[in-house]
Amino acid sequence: MRFLLDQAHQRGVRVVLDGVFNHTGRGFWAFHHILENGSNSPYVDWFHIYDWPLHPYPRRKQKPNYACWWDLPDLPKLNTDCPAVREHIFEVARHWIDFGIDGWRLDVPSEIDDDAFWQEFRRVVKDANPEAYIVGEIWGDARRWLQGDQFDAVMNYLFTGPTISFFAAETLRQEFHHDELHLKPLDARKYARKMKKMLRLYDDEVNQAQLNLLDSHDMPRLAWLARDPSAVRLSVLMQMTMPGAPCIYYGSEVGVTGGPDPDCRRAFPWHDESSWDRELLDYFKAAIRLRNEHEVLRTGDYATAPGCSRIRLREAACTTTRPSPARRRRRP
Repeated sequence: MRFLLDQAHQRGVRVVLDGVFNHTGRGFWAFHHILENGSNSPYVDWFHIYDWPLHPYPRRKQKPNYACWWDLPDLPKLNTDCPAVREHIFEVARHWIDFGIDGWRLDVPSEIDDDAFWQEFRRVVKDANPEAYIVGEIWGDARRWLQGDQFDAVMNYLFTGPTISFFAAETLRQEFHHDELHLKPLDARKYARKMKKMLRLYDDEVNQAQLNLLDSHDMPRLAWLARDPSAVRLSVLMQMTMPGAPCIYYGSEVGVTGGPDPDCRRAFPWHDESSWDRELLDYFKAAIRLRNEHEVLRTGDYATAPGCSRIRLREAACTTTRPSPARRRRRP
């Protein structure tokens, strides 16, 4: 890890670790100690245990007798109300920031339904490195966590869904359904309204830090959903000209596809470069270069151009950026 981190930093790459603090694996040392010692273990309060003995490998149709993430017995849920658990998590958060990582991506943070917990988490992280980036996996309205006392940003699925729905309106794979990611063909007028509503939810500083993504390990790949190379390219261009931090899911830049989880988690084709979409890769590079060469595309305000609502489907996005007023911006 030390070598990886040093090499990344030498290349100007920042490293953000994925923090799964809501639950652990079945082999986590504290849970394993309980399996070996039962109610005599000093770690029984670290988890939500309903009955003894534990059933870590329940029989078919038998539910585990301890709280688990999505009732999966191999993912026991931590009891974050326990002071020892909180202390352990904060020590972990501090350790890796001191080690040199550049931030935390927080997995299912809403399932730790405790503002005080995340406020303390932020204090620990920012005391260690005020520039560390804290981004949470929140799929919807995230104002609760973006008041300046918890996260810096969230994974901005409020950008993801509408953007795919607009640029892939004519080819969108509508048989896919997701409770949080709403995909339905949009015209320019409706898309403009959704972007305006999204940006109005948060302060400008938050919008500048939001993690704008088009696909991830929890949803189908953009190429699979859009089914159209031009829709993919236009979505990427929109992503690279929006306020915030654009996030590219590994492999999407060379055309890796995949349907719903776990198909979306296909490995990167390192040993088969002949399968790479070189034209798409060049397009990604050009869009990134465009963003890097023009500061207004990184720190400018977003506005809908006059007459945007009259643009027909399949035409380019009707948006523009403009220099922001002279004020301090948060840059992820």
